[in-house]
Amino acid sequence: IDKEGAEPERVKTDLMKYGVLVEEFGGDAQCVEVSAKKGLGIEDLLDKVLLQAEVMNLKATPELPAQGSVIEARVDKGLGVVVTGLVQKGTLKIGDLLLCGPAWGRVRRLLNDQGKEIKSAGPSMPVQIVGLNNVPNAGDVFMLTTNEADTREVAEARQRLQKQAMGSASSAAILAQAAGFAGGSMDNREVLKLPVLIKGDVAGTVEALRNSIEALELSDENTICKPDIVFSGVGDVTSSDVSIAQVSKAKIVAFNVAAGYNAMEEARAVNVEIGYYNVVYELLEELEKKVKLTLAPPPPGVLVGRAEVKKIFKIGKAGKVAGCEVVEGLIKMDSNVRVMRGKRNPVYTGTIASLKVVKDEVKEVPAGSECGVSLKDFTDLEEGDVIECFSLRNADDDN
Repeated sequence: IDKEGAEPERVKTDLMKYGVLVEEFGGDAQCVEVSAKKGLGIEDLLDKVLLQAEVMNLKATPELPAQGSVIEARVDKGLGVVVTGLVQKGTLKIGDLLLCGPAWGRVRRLLNDQGKEIKSAGPSMPVQIVGLNNVPNAGDVFMLTTNEADTREVAEARQRLQKQAMGSASSAAILAQAAGFAGGSMDNREVLKLPVLIKGDVAGTVEALRNSIEALELSDENTICKPDIVFSGVGDVTSSDVSIAQVSKAKIVAFNVAAGYNAMEEARAVNVEIGYYNVVYELLEELEKKVKLTLAPPPPGVLVGRAEVKKIFKIGKAGKVAGCEVVEGLIKMDSNVRVMRGKRNPVYTGTIASLKVVKDEVKEVPAGSECGVSLKDFTDLEEGDVIECFSLRNADDDN
C-alpha cells in the first residue's frame, strides 16, 4: 500500500482470476495490508501467520538434529564467514558440527535477527551462524553431523563437484558451438568478450549480479559482444583477485565491499581497474556502456561529426570522390577523419584532401547537408562507409 495509486481491493479481486479467494470474499486465503514505510499491519500479519500455522497444525520437534536452509552468506572482517539461515527442524546449538553445501565447521557463535548472541535456535527461527570454513550458496541445506572427518570429506567432495560443474558448463558451450558448426547453423559473427571479476558482500547478491551482468549482451550484423565473468566471490577484493584480473585483463566490480591496502596498491601498479558500487542499476548502466564501446569503439579523439557515404563518383584526375550526407555534427576540412566499414572495422585514419558542396570548396558542412569528400592517400571508399570527423584536442581545451 506504500505505492502511490495502490488499489488493494482491486488486487484482491484480480486474484480471483487465478483461483485465490481471500477470507473477506468467502475464501480461505489470509490477506493483510502492510506498509514498509509506516510499519502498519506487521503485528496483524504475524498474528495471522501464527493462526494459520495453528489451524494447519504445523509443528516441529525441537529434539531432532538441527536442519535448515541458507538464506544468504557473506564474509565479515571480524567474524569470518557468516551464514544467515532458517532452522526448519530440531535445535541448533553452539558447538554443533555442521555440513552446509560445500562448507563445514563447528558453530562458534549464534546471533538472532536482532543481532544479539544466543545459545540455541529452534524450529522456524532465523539465525546467523558463525564458524563455517567456506561461503555456501543461497538455498543450500545445513544439517547437524557427528563425525568431523566424514563431514570434511563430504564438503571437499562437493567443492570438487562444483568446480567440475563450472568446467562442464564451459565445455557444453564449446560443444554447442561445434555442433552448430557441424549442422551448418554456426553463428559466424565475431565474438568479443568484456572480462569482469565480481566481488560482493553476500552470496545471493553475487549470484544476482552474475545473472544480470551475463544478460548484457549486444550484437550487430557482424559482431557479438558480451561480458565474460572470469571469477565471482564473496568478500573484499584481495591481491589474488587483482592477479586474476591482471591475467584476464578484467575490470573488478566491487559491490558493497572494499579492497585491502595491498590489493589497491597492486591494482595501481599493474593498471587493473576496480569499480566500487552500492546501487545495482548504476553498476549495470556503466557495464552496458562498456559493452557498447567494445562493440563500437569511439574515434581516438573528440568526435566532431559523422557522414555516410551514399555514392562513389570517379572524377578524372581527382580519382574517387564520395558523395556523402552529414548525419551528425560537422564535417570540417581541418579535422582528422576515420573511415568505418561496419561498426568495428576502421579501414582508414587520416585527413581530408578535398571538401566540396556542389563545386565550391568549403571549410565545413553541417548536419543534414550533402557534400563531396576525397581523402588523402585513400581511394578505397565504398557505399555505406561512415566517415567520422574528430579532433585530437581534449574536450576541456575549448572551455
